[in-house]
Amino acid sequence: MNFLIFIGKILFNAFPFLLVFYFLFPVILVVGDSMCPTYKDGKFLFSMRVLFKSQMRVNDVYAYKSPEGRIAIKRLTMIKNGKYFFEGDNREISHDSRDYGYIPFKNIKAHILNSEMEVNN
Repeated sequence: MNFLIFIGKILFNAFPFLLVFYFLFPVILVVGDSMCPTYKDGKFLFSMRVLFKSQMRVNDVYAYKSPEGRIAIKRLTMIKNGKYFFEGDNREISHDSRDYGYIPFKNIKAHILNSEMEVNN
């Protein structure tokens, strides 16, 4: 019984940390080849939530909600009037701001960090 209490205390104390980590540092899956060769299809990327407009930097990569409602991973290429223009690194196949225009700050979800995880099946 003491073991179960011990495990319960660990889980109870770790839960707030895990919850904060999950919301501030989401792991994002790359789907498609629009960011090749930088990020390849099937890779998991580490990211950090964007909380302030001052965090936005041209040439950095971000995850955002596209007008179609999907999460897109693209490079920020221009900022104009508080809105953001994103393009995929693989310009020939990327569906991005060239197709649907500027993205408002409220749609930007996370800043992609320069790390990726490979998951082997």
